[in-house]
Amino acid sequence: SGKTAIVIMLFATIAGLVLRVLIGLAIPGYPADMSCWTAWSQAAAGSGFFRAYQNTSFLDYPPGYLYILHILGSLGNLLGIECLTPAYNLLLKIPAIIADLAMGWILFGLAGKRNILRIGTMMAVLYIINPLTILNSAAWGQIDSILTLAVAGYIILLYRKRIFAATLVFV
Repeated sequence: SGKTAIVIMLFATIAGLVLRVLIGLAIPGYPADMSCWTAWSQAAAGSGFFRAYQNTSFLDYPPGYLYILHILGSLGNLLGIECLTPAYNLLLKIPAIIADLAMGWILFGLAGKRNILRIGTMMAVLYIINPLTILNSAAWGQIDSILTLAVAGYIILLYRKRIFAATLVFV
């Protein structure tokens, strides 16, 4: 039934979140990328978003993800979280962790609209507990799941003929 599926999804989401947080705290992430995320988040938070490119010797990302890093760096500074600590590394991994869990709910929602709730619930739970998605976001600190979520949103909006919204997501 629908209520059972929602309970299963809530349990999988909470378990997936707890697992990701524990792994995110225990594993510092891929060193090259985590040091870049840290430097860029601090540059954006410290000197302002628009000066981050001037005040950083190596910043090869377009501004889209820099907005997120600006928020994370500012939040880390506000909370007094020191850079290169497990807590700061986890802070930098949170957007990808949220994207992982959101993608599970998108899969669940798509299947529910097609009256294949069991299959959708199974697909969503398997996505949420997939060791590779956990490794990618929570352990390594990669942001692939954010891009995957954006592509999924774009495709869903296109399918629903919401062209303007799809264009915004795409951009």
